[in-house]
Amino acid sequence: MNATLWLLLISGLILGVVRLSLRVISPDRVGLRQYLLLSGLIIPVLVIPFSHSTILEFCGRFLHQLFDTLPWGPGDGLMVRLLLASLLLGLGATTVIVGRQRRLLAREAPQHNRRREAEDLLRSLSRRAGIAPPRLHVTARPFGAAVTGVRRPSVMLSNHLLDVLGHEELEAVLAHEVAHIRRRDVLVKWIVRAFAVTFAWLPTSWAIPRLLDREREKACDDFAVILTGKPMALAEALIV
Repeated sequence: MNATLWLLLISGLILGVVRLSLRVISPDRVGLRQYLLLSGLIIPVLVIPFSHSTILEFCGRFLHQLFDTLPWGPGDGLMVRLLLASLLLGLGATTVIVGRQRRLLAREAPQHNRRREAEDLLRSLSRRAGIAPPRLHVTARPFGAAVTGVRRPSVMLSNHLLDVLGHEELEAVLAHEVAHIRRRDVLVKWIVRAFAVTFAWLPTSWAIPRLLDREREKACDDFAVILTGKPMALAEALIV
């Protein structure tokens, strides 16, 4: 059994263990769940240097004889081709995402009558969270709210949210985005995305980032509730 097939099997096994563990670990233990997911993402790649070991080759021959239906695969050259293709795909996806963010920032909406209110809330929340106040961008595109930038993060907010949210709901939404900045989620997300795309042929690389996104959003919701002390405001903002 070649190295590529071994990595696929190991990655699939780790993904199964991670999913079962998430069912056991309490949803309130967000930190532990995130560490588990990150470990599940990294461990299959750490196996690569050992994928040609004698023990693995022996186990591969044993399994192939035991289950005659297992394929031998096209050879180790496949791994190199997959790696190069994944790197090109990652560069392309990064270019598209960065370009989209720049277009959103370039199309900033005219002055909204609630912009000053949002900026005051953002400064107050940032001070309570212990971070430098990020810049606020208001856009006419109806995408909601998001954080962009790594070195100098900015909060992007749509005109639609300023139109429909009350003061407390707006505070909850901004607190959620401040939580992303406080946790450096943009940087972590880019690293995870680059890592996952580079090793995109592994099952853990396409499944675990989505699970990490869910845990990240849950952690930011919890942080926003702690920061504002208004859980119902966040709940109401989420259904708008």
